[in-house]
Amino acid sequence: MKASKTIAVSIRKGEYQARLIRTWTQNFIMYYLIPISMRSKHQKIKSLLGNEDIHQMITEYLWSVSCNITVDKFKAYIKQEVFSNVGIENKKLISNITAWIWLKHFRWTFHIRSKNIYYDGYEWPDVLEYW
Repeated sequence: MKASKTIAVSIRKGEYQARLIRTWTQNFIMYYLIPISMRSKHQKIKSLLGNEDIHQMITEYLWSVSCNITVDKFKAYIKQEVFSNVGIENKKLISNITAWIWLKHFRWTFHIRSKNIYYDGYEWPDVLEYW
């Protein structure tokens, strides 16, 4: 108790801060975790995905294109269809990262489909020179 009050006084805080220091210490002793401050971590703006109409429009679009979607196609759809229906300026765009996050929100993931093709390099210039 005395140590927590001394630390609190040294940083010009009061009894509440001393109590917090004791709580943090107990938490660290029990769980080996230091609490993370949530100050300034809360969302300050509302997402367009919270709007049910926009959510429905995007869902129907994704169902209609099935697996043939790219980030660029998705961005174009958002700009042309969604933003125009909501009344957002035609000049506004979303970034690639935002488009990727929105697709992830709808549980769409990126996959590369390949056929494991191997190429024979016996005619490459460096191979011919070696031989």
